[in-house]
Amino acid sequence: MFDRCLIMARNDQGRMIRVLILLCTELFACAEVPITGRQSLHMVPESELLALSFRQYGEVIRTSQLSDDPQKIAAAKCIARLQTARNAFHISSSRDADSPH
Repeated sequence: MFDRCLIMARNDQGRMIRVLILLCTELFACAEVPITGRQSLHMVPESELLALSFRQYGEVIRTSQLSDDPQKIAAAKCIARLQTARNAFHISSSRDADSPH
């Protein structure tokens, strides 16, 4: 009977430790996204994430074929212009928010 209680107590300690580790991870791994100001959970360091994303992008570029379809090319250029304008707006908005009034 005593052994059974001891095992249950150890299991509870293990759960408590896992919960504490999870809470600490959430508290310390959260960072603010510069453009949007939203909070995000970083499970991988940003430097490693950038290296992985560049490597993956290179793989996509090497294995993909460019489209010759003028309609698809026009759509892609339109999306790129909209994304550029959106980024410029968010950057200028964040600068305005940071400047004293």
